[in-house]
Amino acid sequence: MATPALVPILKKVATYVVTDKKLLKTVLGIVLGIIIIVLTPIFAFFKLLSGDVHIDTAYLQSYVEENFSSEEIAMLQGVEEGMNLIETKMTEAGYDETKVKRAQVLYTLALYDYSEQDGFTDDLVGCFEGTTNDEQLINAVNLKFGTNISYAEFQQLMDSIETDTSSEESSG
Repeated sequence: MATPALVPILKKVATYVVTDKKLLKTVLGIVLGIIIIVLTPIFAFFKLLSGDVHIDTAYLQSYVEENFSSEEIAMLQGVEEGMNLIETKMTEAGYDETKVKRAQVLYTLALYDYSEQDGFTDDLVGCFEGTTNDEQLINAVNLKFGTNISYAEFQQLMDSIETDTSSEESSG
């Protein structure tokens, strides 16, 4: 019922934004910033997992320093620290590289918002205890964190990552 009433308002807002060059630049900058913040780390993560990327770290570091705000840099450093901590804790718990990848994928794609909670990494590692397959893992994660991760989507994602990784290993 309220949707038809929003159409004229949205048209006026769109017209105002498009006609005001300064406001248009601001809105486009915000949208572009959100896209970069959200998509770039995800894209880079998948490229790293596939082994299909060669990184010029000096260039990347200078690019980040020049183009990212201190909050964005802190967020990226936090993600990196989280990934390293997950790898360390999973390895200490005796899990292999495959399970470490699964934990890191869950962290970056579904559980990042929970990472500030006390004991997050230990809770995530604990979800792997007693699980023998991905369906049990996803059920444990959903129960522990109150998420609604789809087993089918997770399995499809992991299959594509493993396919990319195995094709890289066989060609390299």
